Amino acid sequence: MGFFSKRKAFNALEEGEAWFRENKIDPASVVFSTYDDSAIVKYPDASVIVGMGNIAGFSAGFVLEVAEGRGALSGSILPAVTASHHRNMAHIARKHGRCLIDVLIENANDALRD
Repeated sequence: MGFFSKRKAFNALEEGEAWFRENKIDPASVVFSTYDDSAIVKYPDASVIVGMGNIAGFSAGFVLEVAEGRGALSGSILPAVTASHHRNMAHIARKHGRCLIDVLIENANDALRD
């Protein structure tokens, strides 16, 4: 028995392309994971993309929520190390009923304060 989503598949990376360009992330350098869990997104029918890409030759992390036909709804540049812990942050978001994007941004802000 497997999990079947009722959501229609779409190209999340394509929906985020304009956001990558606006934030100077080289689209060819992007590696990412996508979360389609409605319990950890802000916007209905959105997906969370968390990953890393190059900005002016340097590795940077990012998180954004995208929806089919609407592009990026919300996003933020993160330290690469914060983005690399997305699986753990997704678990924390689910456990505490929070949005993954908020948990990642909060974690990045905490790291900057330390």
